[in-house]
Amino acid sequence: MPNLSKTTLLALSLVIAGGILIIYCVKTATSFFLPCLVAILTAFGLGILEPQKGWKFALLEVAILWVGYWVFTNFPENETRQSVELLALGFSTVIAFACSALIGFVRRA
Repeated sequence: MPNLSKTTLLALSLVIAGGILIIYCVKTATSFFLPCLVAILTAFGLGILEPQKGWKFALLEVAILWVGYWVFTNFPENETRQSVELLALGFSTVIAFACSALIGFVRRA
């Protein structure tokens, strides 16, 4: 396994666990605040762990979020619940990418 340091493996496990946790929060939360908070915390961790490659891990987390939501979960029948879930998923996606890139940039500076 070339180029897999401890921090890279830790960041990869954070991406996978964070993506699963965000999807769980999207499906169970009554508002979009909890998934956004979890996305901020995982993105902050990614930016700290991998300041150079954090944005690549953030892209991976975004892919996990979208594929995990659309493939592995059921779409709710309630129209209000659908809009809350899609809003939480969209905000979590933007937050996960933007915060990870921003924290990585700040840490490098």
